[in-house]
Amino acid sequence: MNKRFTAFLLFILTATLLIVCSSLGAEKDERKIALENALEAMKSGDSEKMEKYVVEEEGADSSSMEDTVTDLAEEKKAEEALAYLFKHLSYKIGDVKKEEENSATIAVEMEQADLKEATSAAMGEMFIQSMSLAFSDKTEEEIDAEMEEFLLAKFKKMVDDNKDNLITTNVDVHMKKVDGEWKVVGDEAFYDAATGGMLSAMEEFADSFNMEENTEDAAK
Repeated sequence: MNKRFTAFLLFILTATLLIVCSSLGAEKDERKIALENALEAMKSGDSEKMEKYVVEEEGADSSSMEDTVTDLAEEKKAEEALAYLFKHLSYKIGDVKKEEENSATIAVEMEQADLKEATSAAMGEMFIQSMSLAFSDKTEEEIDAEMEEFLLAKFKKMVDDNKDNLITTNVDVHMKKVDGEWKVVGDEAFYDAATGGMLSAMEEFADSFNMEENTEDAAK
């Protein structure tokens, strides 16, 4: 074979390999960049940016942490509450553990205030306060305003009281390519790690409350 032709083939092969490797590296960077953007949006309380980088898990209800906090307060105050919740959140993005054409799994270590026990206690206090207001002679508007202030004050105190009580959670974050862009799949494991166990505490409280209602109905 002509040496010049052989050299040309080697050049083409080398160039092709460089392009392929560069493309694969870019794909990995895109996944991690999207994940970092989602976490930074979460830390800043930027719900609009979170929506850009986070997609809800298929088959799950739409009650993300953003929706949960928004239900408790006006949108402006919900943004403040979100930023407050994630003020102690830190993270380390690790390796891509599993990858397919339009999905991937990335190992992430999250450190956050341990809020599970505090949330359980706070939920009980919130329930008692809401019942007390419900039987008061205050108007619905007054009750809503007072409950809103109570919830936000309790929420902030809970975060502040646990600022030095940190917990580290290793979580596999699932990524999904949607319309050509990588997004974080907002599943329970992701939100629970990011909130220091707050999500699981709220779900356990709701489950126990539903169990009590079902028991009362069965007794009737």
